[in-house]
Amino acid sequence: MAGMSDLAHAFIADLEHAEDRELAPALVETAGELALSMRNRGLETSQKTSVSDVVTEADTAAEKFVADVLAA
Repeated sequence: MAGMSDLAHAFIADLEHAEDRELAPALVETAGELALSMRNRGLETSQKTSVSDVVTEADTAAEKFVADVLAA
């Protein structure tokens, strides 16, 4: 679990014995809260494939959080 955020470690520890039906909504809610808190502080944007395909630091962080938890 190297490279995993403290948030991902805490999430996994808190829901270690949860069933999938409990895990999925909690995972989505936590990722959304992470993205919202980052957006409220202001953030950088970049483009994926074109100028109209914008991705923010919050998008990237939320995606990494979900991927880290699912990979654990």
